[in-house]
Amino acid sequence: MSSGQDLQLASSLSKPQVLFLYGLPDDNDAKIVIRNGRREMVVMGSSNVYPSLSPYFKAHEVLLMGDAEEHEIRLGPRPQLVFNQISDPDTHTISLQRADMICQQAGVPIINPPRLVAGTRREVIAAKLQGKPGLIVPQTIRRPLSYPRQAVEYAEQSGLRFPLLVRRCGAHGGKQLAKLDSADDLDGLHALALDGSDFYFTEYVDCRGEDGMYRKCRIALVDGRPLLIHWLLHEEWNVHTVMAREYALAKGGSLAEEEAQAFERYGSDWPERTKIAFHHAWQAVGLDYFGMDCFLNQAGDLLIFEINANMNMLPPQRNRFPRQEFRVRRREELTQALVALVQSRLAGSSFSLTP
Repeated sequence: MSSGQDLQLASSLSKPQVLFLYGLPDDNDAKIVIRNGRREMVVMGSSNVYPSLSPYFKAHEVLLMGDAEEHEIRLGPRPQLVFNQISDPDTHTISLQRADMICQQAGVPIINPPRLVAGTRREVIAAKLQGKPGLIVPQTIRRPLSYPRQAVEYAEQSGLRFPLLVRRCGAHGGKQLAKLDSADDLDGLHALALDGSDFYFTEYVDCRGEDGMYRKCRIALVDGRPLLIHWLLHEEWNVHTVMAREYALAKGGSLAEEEAQAFERYGSDWPERTKIAFHHAWQAVGLDYFGMDCFLNQAGDLLIFEINANMNMLPPQRNRFPRQEFRVRRREELTQALVALVQSRLAGSSFSLTP
């Protein structure tokens, strides 16, 4: 055996066995896409950290089915740690239950325990964070919706104030979402399938700046440590990544410059009140790794839009948008923070974590 092969074998043996769990939703739905001439299955409801972390470990994935039938689960080599990537409590109840059984049987450290992920529904998180210093958390309820006027009935029963955001549970990316400005403004609900499924009802808080722009920042919390992931601007309230990137391209360099300045400003430090808010959010949610979509006001308060582990914060670079070095650096910093998280959970073990 050559010296190069010896080094490769030694490196492989020094890496811990890590099992990454992901799962299908309760309806077992998945997409097949073609990338670079190859078919790939896209499974939603996952934090999707495996592609970035797998070079550092003896890593393998297990896909859990989302139907009610029993399926034999083969874990392969006994893991030293389980990283649960299943992250949508609305759509993945069955696979989360199966993941919990696996974690209990494994008897090893767990990152993002499934039982805790199951407790990250929007109305649960909103209730936990009410009144916490530094956090502005709109009231949220969850109810089945069968006809438009029912939204008004729920608002009256629960004391919710208009405007309201009405969102189908499990929907993301601004889809299946309507904004109701008043009890008489129900037209937006006609675009939704009101079939008795559960919806979230959330009080809308206007956070438009004096310049007429809406701003949304995404924060990753890794073992309580906050990392800014993006800083988006748009003239529409329903801000999401692709639309904000396209808007920034159309408007020129000033918007991208503001994002770069935000990364520089909050690269290693945050206002004291914001640090307190992060701490309360981390303690209340209880997960090792999750994301926060929010607005940071001038007082250092965070207006919360969404908090959960179901944010893909390590997405592939989209070639249609300019490469920004500050985003590349933050992606690497987040990867290394997650590697350090895994290392810290491997109690009593020491590994050389190099790709």
